[in-house]
Amino acid sequence: MVRAIEDVNSDMKYNHLPYWRRFAMFLGRYKWKLFFFGLFASAFNYWGNGLGFITARMERSYRKYKKRWIIRYNPQCITYTTALDTMWEPKKLSRTTTEKLSELFVQIDKEMEYGFSRQLVVDVLKKVSFD
Repeated sequence: MVRAIEDVNSDMKYNHLPYWRRFAMFLGRYKWKLFFFGLFASAFNYWGNGLGFITARMERSYRKYKKRWIIRYNPQCITYTTALDTMWEPKKLSRTTTEKLSELFVQIDKEMEYGFSRQLVVDVLKKVSFD
């Protein structure tokens, strides 16, 4: 309660002063806090960018070192994607039919204004299943 009364008295004591005078008194009371806060903010702005660059560089070099180590001591852990792994062989269609369908798909995709859409596929499948 005593502290609240002191705050009210201090507010009343400073209210009659001009704004710039009150602002100067505020800075006088909190000058060390503001100084260290500004110092910390400017140091972080300056050093934070540099440290971010350094840590990114360290991370990249660590990843390169780790990859070299794995390739040297554990090469069986590295898997390479080859064309044979990504090729798809249909089970119900012959190879020639698949190639003809692929060529037809590319041709239709080029000719259409908006390309090959899902709705077009659905319509074709409905028509084929009815026929």
